Amino acid sequence: VIDLENALITSASNGESDEIHVVQGIYSGTFLYSSTEANGLIIKGGYDSGCASHNVDASLTVFDAMGGGTTLALSSSGASDLSVENLTLQNGVGISNGGGLFVNTLGLVHVTASIMQDNLIGDTNRGSGAYVKAGQIVFNDNQFLRNETGSGSVGGGAYGEAERI
Repeated sequence: VIDLENALITSASNGESDEIHVVQGIYSGTFLYSSTEANGLIIKGGYDSGCASHNVDASLTVFDAMGGGTTLALSSSGASDLSVENLTLQNGVGISNGGGLFVNTLGLVHVTASIMQDNLIGDTNRGSGAYVKAGQIVFNDNQFLRNETGSGSVGGGAYGEAERI
């Protein structure tokens, strides 16, 4: 978990676009990427311990917030392109928007072959499974399972705000 947290912190300020390969397993906690740079970030799950091979089964790489906040939050004040692939994001509780996944960028967001499950947002919030605000949003081959919203909330699975969806 420490390596993943360090990778997110380093990629937020290293002046480069980055691709983080996540080894199969269960990672407990909440994970944050916050950058002022316009460089891209790709987070891909499903790798073996040496990162030599890759399995696209999202259930093999799980980020579990255990009810402690949003599972994965990615934000960039620049026009960063951000991608999430082959991850399960579960048991997140969004204090505001986004229980499993929260993304805010002016760039392009890709969410591919991932599972958002058992996430929750409170009253009058958006996107229990995923909340994405971006210049352009692309969702491909994802599953949204058992995500719940509070009273007056919208987007039990996903909620997106974009110039182009």
